[in-house]
Amino acid sequence: MSQEIAVIGSPDFTTGFRLAGVRKFAEVTDEEKPERLDDAVDDVLADEDVGIVVMHDEDLAHLSRGVRTDVETSVDPA
Repeated sequence: MSQEIAVIGSPDFTTGFRLAGVRKFAEVTDEEKPERLDDAVDDVLADEDVGIVVMHDEDLAHLSRGVRTDVETSVDPA
């Protein structure tokens, strides 16, 4: 089974990846980040088809402590 790439971020950030063929993405505008970013990351991490998650490193600062810990312990930053 092949693993998919998922991208989480602003529409400007995800557009290039979508044009390159990435099919899984969660768009979260800067205005929505405080209330939607945690849910978007949780949804992507729960998707068993996703093997690589791409996020802008600055978005990590917007995650709650629990979700940030989940991200940091489940993936290797690159």
